[in-house]
Amino acid sequence: MGLRRQQYLVVFPSHGEVGDRILAHLFHARRPLDAEELYRPIADDLRLTTEQQHARRGNEPAWHYHVRRAKRHLVDAGLVHKSQREPWSLTEKGHAKMKGREDLATEGLWQDDD
Repeated sequence: MGLRRQQYLVVFPSHGEVGDRILAHLFHARRPLDAEELYRPIADDLRLTTEQQHARRGNEPAWHYHVRRAKRHLVDAGLVHKSQREPWSLTEKGHAKMKGREDLATEGLWQDDD
């Protein structure tokens, strides 16, 4: 697992690893997700420590900032729609990328009730 040192003196998984998890959760949810719906599941997927989960960056959890930075990379790559206030969703390019990525499966996390 690649690690990245941030200014908040906590080591987090790389933006690439976090981005892969964002893509997987958005793909399997089959609906847009608020950032708040993603922070905990991605932290669990990547087995963040208590220290990593509770580190602060000013007035917010450093982990939340790190996830949003990973999302920014996905937006720049055209995989996630650019939106700061609306739920996060995949672009057509993001959907196409995920169709061949069974290795990023999160089956069971986002099941439709029908």
